[in-house]
Amino acid sequence: MPAFAGMTTMSKIIGWDLGGANIKSACVNRGRAVSVTQTPCPAMQDARKFDEAFGRALAGLPGPGDLHAVTMTGELSDVFPDRQE
Repeated sequence: MPAFAGMTTMSKIIGWDLGGANIKSACVNRGRAVSVTQTPCPAMQDARKFDEAFGRALAGLPGPGDLHAVTMTGELSDVFPDRQE
């Protein structure tokens, strides 16, 4: 069964690209893009900057999503010691 089973075009979906230089997000509501953002995230210099940048990116979204899709770049594998961190 697909991961999107049961989701309809009435669902709000937020897509994330978490990177070592930028955090990008896109919000689709009822099948229409309503928000696209890019937030600077200099995590390569200081891992704490990731949390700060993610907070700013999250605050810029038009409310919570019904579904979040996330991808993370390999750059961040050099910043954090393991997946859980």
